[in-house]
Amino acid sequence: VTNSIFASRRKLIKKKTSSEQLKINVAEKKDVVKIASSHLSHIKSKATADEIKFIKTEKELLEIQKAINDITKVTAKLNPTDADIATSGLKASLIGKEANAQKAKIQLRASEKLTAEAAKRHQELTRELVKLERSLAKESSDVSNIASKLKEALDMVTSTYGDIKGLSLIHLDEAFTASTEKDTVETQPLIT
Repeated sequence: VTNSIFASRRKLIKKKTSSEQLKINVAEKKDVVKIASSHLSHIKSKATADEIKFIKTEKELLEIQKAINDITKVTAKLNPTDADIATSGLKASLIGKEANAQKAKIQLRASEKLTAEAAKRHQELTRELVKLERSLAKESSDVSNIASKLKEALDMVTSTYGDIKGLSLIHLDEAFTASTEKDTVETQPLIT
């Protein structure tokens, strides 16, 4: 029984240590998930801002193109040089807006990729956290089971010790009572 108790105690210490380490790992992983969640939220807001910027540049591009078309229609009756002079500023602005639209489109695609990668990483971290929490729950359950079995074993040892002590005292009482009665019986004939 004592070997079982010592083995259970060693196992309990090992499980408690493992459980404590898992608690630390879970706390660290929760911090990482929290940071990843914050990062994901920031990237999503950046992607939304980039999308809004892209839509605005596309709208501006369409407005300039419409203005060029309108001016070209109005100046169609004039000579081509006058029409080009009337739309030259808008055409230069159109080139700049096209460059801005391309830049905004590239930023939007990059933000979308970052968002997708951040969401993927966040999901992976969340899955790892769930696995760690399950392991911690199992380890904690094992610690409780081992502790209760150890308590049962100690209770059994205590009970057995009490039983043995009681039996020993009874046998001692019987041994001394029997020898005292023999001494009394032998001495009585001498007195008479």
